Amino acid sequence: MGRRGRPPHPDVLTPREFEVLALLREGLSNPEIAERLAISRDGVKYHVSEILGKLGLSSREEAARWSPEAGPWWAAAAAPLALFARKSTAAIGIGLLATAIGGLALLAFLVARDGGRDSRVDGEPVVVPITELFTGPRQREPDDVRALGLARLTYDPWDGESTVLYDTATGEELNLGQGTFGRFSADGLWMAWTAGPPYDFTQHEAWVINLATRERRRLSPGNFLHFVDGATAAVQFAMEQFEVVDLGTGRRTLVEQAPPAARPPPEVDNEPYELRRVMDDNTPPYVRNGYSVSDWASGDVLFEFVALSADYAGPGELVVAAPPEGAWSNIFIVEVATGQATFIASGRLHYEKGQAFPITANEKYVLWTDDGCAYPDTGNTQIFYRESGLLTEIDASLWAWLTDDGLIAAGAFGPHQLIDPDTLERLVVVPDIDPNAQVESSGPDIGWSPDRRYFSRGFAGGHGGYCV
Repeated sequence: MGRRGRPPHPDVLTPREFEVLALLREGLSNPEIAERLAISRDGVKYHVSEILGKLGLSSREEAARWSPEAGPWWAAAAAPLALFARKSTAAIGIGLLATAIGGLALLAFLVARDGGRDSRVDGEPVVVPITELFTGPRQREPDDVRALGLARLTYDPWDGESTVLYDTATGEELNLGQGTFGRFSADGLWMAWTAGPPYDFTQHEAWVINLATRERRRLSPGNFLHFVDGATAAVQFAMEQFEVVDLGTGRRTLVEQAPPAARPPPEVDNEPYELRRVMDDNTPPYVRNGYSVSDWASGDVLFEFVALSADYAGPGELVVAAPPEGAWSNIFIVEVATGQATFIASGRLHYEKGQAFPITANEKYVLWTDDGCAYPDTGNTQIFYRESGLLTEIDASLWAWLTDDGLIAAGAFGPHQLIDPDTLERLVVVPDIDPNAQVESSGPDIGWSPDRRYFSRGFAGGHGGYCV
């Protein structure tokens, strides 16, 4: 048998990275890109990091302005922390989470700025601290250890190359022939995919299926890109050549560039703040990511900070994994309005095998996986129940996050299983690839409809992982 694995992509970026780059140009945040592409937030972080590294850029804003004719901005790589010299109307600068050699010392403070200069009271900077942050680990034993329950719904093994549509309400499996995994429109009425054999782009065709009637329709030769809205889709049929196709009439219109995809609503309906990752510093042995928090309504940047990882934790709250000390990162819930940080637990990570640290939270739970990159010795997933204060260790290692309807979604590039966080029952399990499948390569990407009734498996162009 010939060499297996994804062939090296001839362009500077992979097709998936070009998709992420296109959404960066639309100004979408990581959660919005994750929703659009039906992948996890950590998957988006990985792709953005790969884009910045390959293009020699230091921020997603620079990536959005990049063109193939523009050379890499190598100067940015020499000074990644210069990003924090930001200026904006009523902008707020920050010096946060300073690190010390041999161990990390937290220096968390926010300095109000006016026109790029420090505002001062009696000659002193105006300081508003994020309180109660610290890096010294406080290891805690779990209150109990529980196994995942049996799967409520399972399917036959996937053949490794076909586009398959799965209906979790009826258990139906619909094989659509060779092709990519499906993408779903924001209104949940359509699924689109690229049909054809893997890597033979000359035979690719864009197709859609009406989820209510199961009617299938060929859109155009080429690769499906995204839904422009509920009625039209964008297709790339040749290098830098695009069409917009009306889903109702089938009418095809040639355009100079693909129009932007439909932008999903904010992930947290009642969230008054927007969290954005604005800097990556992966200098060994410590990972430091820069984040900004801004007001959704005005767009004003409220503050910026450095952490191993951060995400929403419910309206007005963030979950923050502090820069690590040794092999441990302390996890906090931070109330944005007051800056009050509440310690949850210390999570463990593995320097030599990568420092990606899957962490997620909402009003009821905080979820993370110890040693998330230490394959094959990845640690177990931990879930903290915020109301009771109990810490449970799940007897499984999951790359997981919490969905907006409160389920645990596990799987690095799209949910491979949905789990009830209280009972740990596995509600849906995506089928694994058939061990006898004879395929060159296929990524583990899964597409899901917005209401999570449908999901799709299919060939993916391939990509790296989070930990290499």
